[in-house]
Amino acid sequence: MDFILKKIKTVMPFRARFALLLWVQPVAIFVAFSVLFADGLDDERHIMHRSMINLEYNDNVYQSSGVDEPVREDLVFHYVPNFTFAAFHEKHEASINLSGDYRKGLKTDVSDLNMAVNGVLGTQFNSGLEFAIENTYAENRFNHDVYDRPGTYRARNNDFKANASYTPVERFSVNGGYGFGWTDDGDVVSRYQSYEAGVNTPLTWSAELCLDYGRRVKTSEDANSMNYVNDRLGAGIKWKGPYRFTLSLEGGYEWLDFDDPEYEDHENIRMKAALDVTFTEMSNGAFFIGTDVYRNLTYGLEFDHMTEKDARTFVRVEKSTDMPYTTTRLNPVYETWRARVGHNKTFIDRIKMSVEGGYMEWESYKNGSGDYQKDETWTGSAALDYLMQDKYRFGVYYRYAKRYSTKPMYEYENNVLGCSFTIDF
Repeated sequence: MDFILKKIKTVMPFRARFALLLWVQPVAIFVAFSVLFADGLDDERHIMHRSMINLEYNDNVYQSSGVDEPVREDLVFHYVPNFTFAAFHEKHEASINLSGDYRKGLKTDVSDLNMAVNGVLGTQFNSGLEFAIENTYAENRFNHDVYDRPGTYRARNNDFKANASYTPVERFSVNGGYGFGWTDDGDVVSRYQSYEAGVNTPLTWSAELCLDYGRRVKTSEDANSMNYVNDRLGAGIKWKGPYRFTLSLEGGYEWLDFDDPEYEDHENIRMKAALDVTFTEMSNGAFFIGTDVYRNLTYGLEFDHMTEKDARTFVRVEKSTDMPYTTTRLNPVYETWRARVGHNKTFIDRIKMSVEGGYMEWESYKNGSGDYQKDETWTGSAALDYLMQDKYRFGVYYRYAKRYSTKPMYEYENNVLGCSFTIDF
């Protein structure tokens, strides 16, 4: 498979592969499913296609600080197609999704393309057995996430998953899964395999016990890559209590073993507690707190509130820490804290307004080296969409991002003002 993909990449330009992915493959897939689910069978097919065209003014295309490269503005064109085909027959289903994002600057050399294809095949049997496979392939040339490092990048990845579960009686199930994939960032190709198994069984009418085991193996031909084997064994209890809340407690043990002796192996107890609360029919919230294999504290908070049937307010908070794999190579520690809040509202069934604000704090330091960096990124956005008909939508939007950093080369300010036209079939 890798040989075929490399051959296609060599003989076919990237834009030609994009056209093939988004337009030729859907036709072939449609014909294949039409033959598979022939007339006369009790089947159902859905075809959904969305094309969005954006034209936006960007006053800092490369998110530059102006220190190492000049700040450049441009008028950027985006074409974002999305195609989904789904077929259903009794308890069997199959679907494929193809998407892309092509952007082109009118004054700068911005000309990048993202594309992805995802396929899912699932089936159920009356005996309680379920089986599903999924594969996702993606090529990415740029990232809209203003929290990431500035600049474009080149990355390809493929992920395959196969899962099976068996539920002979209500609330008791056995499940297992296998996955493999690879990532190519242009310099290093990394491969992985993963295995999962678990059992869910009831304890009382409102509580159930979960047992699980997982393994992930990462390999790479690059000498500086961190090849490892990661094993985890865990158990948890989920309790559905009164007053619409669910409490989950999980505990287990995890091992992280590296092939390279210069990397430090880890093994620790992992803990996690989560609480889901449904306050009313229009409001719900969730909170979790736990530790990872490095004994770092992680936590998160989510809250959603429907003030009316056509208005929604949400809050998201999350904190995580990435520790170094070794103490000899002085790999950095990364600590991230994120928060987002937003509100959406629909007027007279055709006009939708949305506003959102965000903050991220990102710290990186190397023990004993004195190398320290802290970034603070503030973001805000506002959008207004008008549904002209059931298939056509016009919108205008504004996005703002401002990053402060202890290293001036990573600071930037960015304003984006744009309009969009969307067609749904």
